[in-house]
Amino acid sequence: MNKINKLYIALFIIIIITQCITIIYVSNISRVSNNQIDNDLIKESKEVFANLKTVINQLEKYNSNKDRVDIETVIDKDESIYDLPFFEFEVIESPRTMYLKKSTTLKAYPYQEADDINNVYPNYVAVYSVVKNMNAEEWALIEFIDYSYAGKTAFGYVRFDDLISKDYTDYLVCNKESINDLYIGDYIEKAISLLGRDYKRIKNELEWIYEYEGISIKINPTSNTIESITITTKGYKTEENVGIGDNALKAIKLYKNSYKMNNKNILYKHLPETVFELEERYVIQLGYDTEDLNEQSKIDYISLYFVDNIYE
Repeated sequence: MNKINKLYIALFIIIIITQCITIIYVSNISRVSNNQIDNDLIKESKEVFANLKTVINQLEKYNSNKDRVDIETVIDKDESIYDLPFFEFEVIESPRTMYLKKSTTLKAYPYQEADDINNVYPNYVAVYSVVKNMNAEEWALIEFIDYSYAGKTAFGYVRFDDLISKDYTDYLVCNKESINDLYIGDYIEKAISLLGRDYKRIKNELEWIYEYEGISIKINPTSNTIESITITTKGYKTEENVGIGDNALKAIKLYKNSYKMNNKNILYKHLPETVFELEERYVIQLGYDTEDLNEQSKIDYISLYFVDNIYE
């Protein structure tokens, strides 16, 4: 509480006390004659008015001092910046791709005086939120992925004016196979429209994962597009109408008739034999619930993805 507020409160309390004493004083006058007025009561009233005069003088002196500095409101600038509020200016349901048009510095807080996090350069970024601070400045919370430095990821604020809309085409696109009509390269909004909003979003270093019951969808956070789909429970089907619980031998034979199989690891040495190449480096992988494949084996997971590293 600053000094001016304290003075006003003191003034208010003294006025209340004064009014109470005045009432008592008038009441006593009505009950006794003028020569019987209580001398102590008069003395107390004089003291109250003297205190009131002192408060008024202090208040006038305080208000006349144009160069005053209220000690209680002086805060170190570097620390006080993080106490300043901001509010969400634009609600973003899922990451939006925009282009950072110039080199700048990521900030830890949506104010220019905030600490620097990292230097960033023109590139596509994922925008998670747009906020407005007390200076009416718009800032964006972004994720910057530095592909020139092993995909290092940094989060922070940049001025929204430094971002522009610019078409981005993700290089991961495959229309040969789908799970529940979801393909690699589809936008996550399509998955949400088909599967609903009952998901858990998990953030890893280089991707976001949308977890539904029995289905996991990994996206590229910059393009906001699907990179892989994995199912582990019934209720989902591939384009070949294969799902969890189906006979593994029949499912494998079905895909073997349409696509090249990783038999004896001829395609990818580090992947199981039940991987089928849809097109170069795009695969569908079938898992089964027995140690060795036999007539009783059932499909227990299906994964559709792009092979990042063929040399593992």
